[in-house]
Amino acid sequence: MLFILNSAIAFALFILFLYLLFKLVSILVFEPKSAPANEPTSPGYLEHGVPEEFHGALCVMNETSISTKVPVPLHGKTDQVFKLTNGCHVIVDTKNRTKSRWYPSDRLQMSVYSTILKAMGFKVSPIGYVRIPTGANKSDWIPVVLLDDDEVVNAYHRYFGIKNGHIRASCTCNRH
Repeated sequence: MLFILNSAIAFALFILFLYLLFKLVSILVFEPKSAPANEPTSPGYLEHGVPEEFHGALCVMNETSISTKVPVPLHGKTDQVFKLTNGCHVIVDTKNRTKSRWYPSDRLQMSVYSTILKAMGFKVSPIGYVRIPTGANKSDWIPVVLLDDDEVVNAYHRYFGIKNGHIRASCTCNRH
């Protein structure tokens, strides 16, 4: 009976070993190679084209949910936030698109993240980056001047004013 029990335990340990080995290999081979939180970046670690200011920076947030209740209730999920060597935090939002450009919605999205991070006590750069992958280990990093907190709060109130029917929506394309 003891032999059967020892054999069963040995078999279970062998199966556990195989499972852990499989998980390790799948992580090393198949996981995306973006910078995990607190991993130093360097030219070539992430990809070619990383702006000079990111050299030596730490990725302190990667796909992280953030929120605040002040100055207004806001929430979001950052792609990456890097802490530069000067202590300032820079927001990076990755977009998969054919044209290397940013849109006003990108600017507002990153500005909301900036307002949240400042409410959480972070020192945040007034410039964020839209990162657009262009090929194997290459991306365009487009700097975007972010909205200030008052502009984010105004956008919040405008959104809810339109949603609740208190404000009439208007086209912003300047063609109508």
